[in-house]
Amino acid sequence: MIENIIYSVLKNDGELAVLLGATAEDSRIYAVYANPLKLPCVVFYGSAPVSPNDTPWLYSQNITFEIYAETAAEFGNIRNRFYEIFQKYDRFFNSEAFKTQGIIIKECHAVSAQSVSTFPEEIEQGVSGVISFDFQFTKCA
Repeated sequence: MIENIIYSVLKNDGELAVLLGATAEDSRIYAVYANPLKLPCVVFYGSAPVSPNDTPWLYSQNITFEIYAETAAEFGNIRNRFYEIFQKYDRFFNSEAFKTQGIIIKECHAVSAQSVSTFPEEIEQGVSGVISFDFQFTKCA
């Protein structure tokens, strides 16, 4: 549900684009079923369906990002940029532009980080890891 908003914010972040070596044709940020061929890159996916909390108008969703990089330093820089972007969620998400998409993101919390033991065979070997964030949001008219 909120994946399109998150993708838009990440794709339009200039610092992240530089770290990923993104171009106008390739943001290097892919949905879960993509087959990334170049490093560095990020593959992301949402959790199980969005589910209402005890408050019927407040929803939560987990989004996980698999980061693939050539070096540990490159991986660390990309991971740290994700934390910086999502710590500023008020500025990015509670804007009029995202309200028109029918969702207002209220909170974002990092919930986990771990190493990835598998690496896609199609791309060169490097350093990889997973970071995960929980988002709380409301739907608006």
